[in-house]
Amino acid sequence: MTNGRSFGAHEQELLQRFAERRPLALTPQQLAQKWTGISRNEIAFVCQTDISRVNHWLSRGRSYEKPRPYYSQTLALFDIFLEFHEQLPESLKSRYC
Repeated sequence: MTNGRSFGAHEQELLQRFAERRPLALTPQQLAQKWTGISRNEIAFVCQTDISRVNHWLSRGRSYEKPRPYYSQTLALFDIFLEFHEQLPESLKSRYC
């Protein structure tokens, strides 16, 4: 007896759609513009990093540092959660949040 799920034609179609998706990324600047009032500390908390790193991301000039893809993906997922949290099934929220 196996507990695995079958990976059939429907799953193949979903795989194809997922593989062809746009890159999932959001910059800290984009998040701060969209969700006015979010603090640098809150961005650091969501990304599980320190405030100095966020300060580099949000600075202009010589101290600017581009966020790694992991952080941009995390911010994009957080934005999706903020925007659609009321529409997400409870099972999805409890599994990932």
